[in-house]
Amino acid sequence: MSDIRKFVTPSTAGIIWLAKEGDLSNSPYYSDVDYLLNGLLTLNINAAPKLSSRTLVTESFGKKLFVLIIQKVQENELESFLSLFQDLSSENDFVLIDESDNISKIKSKISSLESRLRIL
Repeated sequence: MSDIRKFVTPSTAGIIWLAKEGDLSNSPYYSDVDYLLNGLLTLNINAAPKLSSRTLVTESFGKKLFVLIIQKVQENELESFLSLFQDLSSENDFVLIDESDNISKIKSKISSLESRLRIL
């Protein structure tokens, strides 16, 4: 277990997971992310196993929790995901899981969230 759950609080609006390419279920983060998504990650992978990115939505602490999983960084997908948070409070935070060491590829896109990121 990676214990991502201790980083997700009532103020967490989203998770960005920069995953390694390959089978997501082999990742140490898989179980925790699937748990937070109430099993939606497993259902999504079973329905569409070859996707290189996924955006999933669930509820956590009675609020929406958006999860973006990226195995191949594509600028337009990240921009679309970040546009979901334009109207959020400055109190909201985000969890960033950088399993693939690709944070440098998205750093300029997430600069507006930098002070609110919890990086794993």
